Amino acid sequence: MKETRVMNFTVLPPEINSARMYAGAGPAPMLAAAAAWDGLAADLQASAVSFESVASCLVTSWQGAASTAMTAAAAPYLAWLSAAAQHAEQTAGQARMAASTFEAALTATVHPAMVGVNRTQLVSLIASNLLGQNAPAIAATEAEYEQMWAQNVAAMSGYYSNASAVASRLTPWQQLMDGLSTTGAGPAAMAPGTALVMGTAFLQPTPSYVSRIDQLFIAPFHPGYLAQGLYTPEQYWPLTGLTSLTVGQSMVQSAKVLNDAIMTQNGNPTLVFGYSQSASVASLEMQHLLTLPAGQRPTADQLSFVLAANPNRPNGGFLERFHGLYIPILDLPFFGATPANAYPTTDYAIQYDFQADFPQYPLNLLADANAVAGQFYIHSSYPDLTPAQIATGVVQPVSPADTMTKYILIPTHDLPLLNPLRAVPILGNPLADLVQPDLRVLVELGYDRTAYQDVPTPAGLFPQFDPLTVAGQLVEGPGRAYTTPWPTWDCRRRDSRNCPDPVQCYPPERLRDGLPKPSPTSRRFRRFRRRATRLVAAVGNNPRELRGARRLLGYRGVRGLKTSSDKADNDEFRHLAPEINSTRMFSGAGLGPMLAASAAWDGVAAELGSAATSFEALTAGLAGGTWLGAASAAMLGAAAPYAAWLQATASDAEQAAAQARSAVSAFEAAQPATVHPAIIAGNRSQLLSLVMSNLFGQNAPAIALAEAEYEQMWAQDVTAMLGYHLSASAAVAQLPPWQELPQRLADMADSAIASWQLPNINIGTGNTGSFNIGNNNTGNFNIGSNNIGNANIGNANLGSFNLGFDNVGNFNAGWNNYVNANVGTRNVGQFNIGFENTGDANVGIWNVGFRNVGFVNVGEGLVGFARPGDGDVGVTSVFERLGAAAWY
Repeated sequence: MKETRVMNFTVLPPEINSARMYAGAGPAPMLAAAAAWDGLAADLQASAVSFESVASCLVTSWQGAASTAMTAAAAPYLAWLSAAAQHAEQTAGQARMAASTFEAALTATVHPAMVGVNRTQLVSLIASNLLGQNAPAIAATEAEYEQMWAQNVAAMSGYYSNASAVASRLTPWQQLMDGLSTTGAGPAAMAPGTALVMGTAFLQPTPSYVSRIDQLFIAPFHPGYLAQGLYTPEQYWPLTGLTSLTVGQSMVQSAKVLNDAIMTQNGNPTLVFGYSQSASVASLEMQHLLTLPAGQRPTADQLSFVLAANPNRPNGGFLERFHGLYIPILDLPFFGATPANAYPTTDYAIQYDFQADFPQYPLNLLADANAVAGQFYIHSSYPDLTPAQIATGVVQPVSPADTMTKYILIPTHDLPLLNPLRAVPILGNPLADLVQPDLRVLVELGYDRTAYQDVPTPAGLFPQFDPLTVAGQLVEGPGRAYTTPWPTWDCRRRDSRNCPDPVQCYPPERLRDGLPKPSPTSRRFRRFRRRATRLVAAVGNNPRELRGARRLLGYRGVRGLKTSSDKADNDEFRHLAPEINSTRMFSGAGLGPMLAASAAWDGVAAELGSAATSFEALTAGLAGGTWLGAASAAMLGAAAPYAAWLQATASDAEQAAAQARSAVSAFEAAQPATVHPAIIAGNRSQLLSLVMSNLFGQNAPAIALAEAEYEQMWAQDVTAMLGYHLSASAAVAQLPPWQELPQRLADMADSAIASWQLPNINIGTGNTGSFNIGNNNTGNFNIGSNNIGNANIGNANLGSFNLGFDNVGNFNAGWNNYVNANVGTRNVGQFNIGFENTGDANVGIWNVGFRNVGFVNVGEGLVGFARPGDGDVGVTSVFERLGAAAWY
């Protein structure tokens, strides 16, 4: 089949072959490709020369075993660069040969104008051949046409042969080398993963099947895997033959084959693809792996699964709906659901597939019959899907704890149950379209599309539904076009009362298939006229009106449906109508917050830079002036990380300000490119007027023009929002990570002094440490007796840099002070001046609290004496101006 599609020029008339040759892009793309390959070859060759030069220079100045090892490690990379440059040159040459082949074929092909003249002449001769007098001329014209046909086929055949020969001479590219910093792992560390592709009981993994599965389900979403077929003895007695294995036997044997294939990968990245029966085999293998000890099974980073038409889907799989059932004559065990959240798994199902989307309520016989029809019309169509169809798949909800499993349901436009009716000539499709809306409502009563898909869900008896809602949908009947049978997954209920964002849950969607054109005298048309008057209200933000707008004019509302191609909620603008995107762009806060953020970050950067400069000047002055010796060096070393942190943080703040300005620029570019909401409203009002006055269809061209203009607005808004999204995302991605705040200077000083290798020079008795004067001191640079710590002066101080006696903490002056930086006696806390103050930053006597001045104050920010509570705003402001806030 593939060769037939490639060489179909042999059966095509010269009109088509000539038009293809003369109307295409010509040799320009191939010449551009040749130029690009030449440029790549030049870049690779330059890189190879530069790399070789650097390595040679290193060898002359860096000698020894390490130099030899690095030279040996660099040699394969240099060889790869040189070989890749040669391959690029060869590819450029092949592209130029292909261009030359095309030019030769183009010259040998009959010009389309000549073919057109021949056909026109033939029509003229036939039209005037009343008595047969033109028979010889007609024969000559036909003979000339046959010569054109043969000439075109010969030219195309030569082009095909030469182009195929050129393509066959392309040399395979070498595998990319490991990075130079990689050691020990070798080439296997960067080797691509293996994708094991299994078939079904009726379709073993042929090369074409493996290639198709790779293109649809593996390569687009799991790059880096090399697909290869895995033959497993999947059979289904008696459908696969009277001597074949039963279902139970084949699945057990296939699971063993799959387990052996996984274990032989030795921890290399492995992906398993299972389709239908082989998806059940993969489910059995997952269950088996979970029974093994953690050290004997692959980890979630080493093994993943992609399943299609999975009969063991937790919510929808036929074998899970009737878990525990066993059919002896077929040896068919219903062994339950595929384990969820065990390994990274993506499970694809097509809506109404008997095996993977079986009704939850089997008493709904219409849903059962539709699923049985899906077995014949849908189940075998997974390899025939297109990437566009897969992209429309709906990512179904899972429980919050499930982070590794994704369930995707691909919508089915036409009910499989109606496919036999559609096969009837002429009347089949109209009749099926007439009954399908009501029939779909009844079929969907057999499902619950809002339930968690990773929770095993057996068959139930009766669904829960609102009879009035169902009755309203049935009454609308043929007047309602196809709509999605489930709500968007951002809003778990059809009722908008619990919906956090009505615009997101019920977006005003687009007309898709044109406006209905009933007879002006029909009751349906009169009802349509009445409903059309509510169109203006329906496109607002009222959830109930928006929900009704999907069916107001009989259009298909599928634009608001989220698909599997959505990576995150932040790009939902792709599916929103221009009314919403434009309103968001023009009614938001605009540039103000981003400009304010940029200015704030600039201010932070300036403050941090100033602090870094001041800190460095202070420490440098201390170390180079009056304070010398080992303690000075230790404190300077302790202060260096803090100064470095200030400088690095100032630089990070400057970058954050720059990224905020980049976001401002992106917004300034996106807003003018967005359609103004007033223009969109004018278009919708014009459409409403045209629809209401379209009694006899006279406004059809104007309606089509208004719709085309609306489509352009939609595309313009999406393009503007996409550019804004990409630019803003790039700005966020470039934000540098913030460094962790270093420890306090006092702690850094203690650790620096403790780690400083000092000589044991002490004056006195019982001293432990260095440079102590007195008795029984423990630490360094202590003067007095019974001091524990560093740089204490006095007696019985515990900590560092204390002056006096019985101080506990750091930087205390006086006696009986506790914690840090107190001046006086019996102060408990920090930054207190006086005596017997409790708290922080108190000045005076017997103050309790924070930032009190005086004595016997209890509270915060009090000035005076014996004042309870909190200080006045004015007093507190004065105190802060005096510098209290800087103590924090």
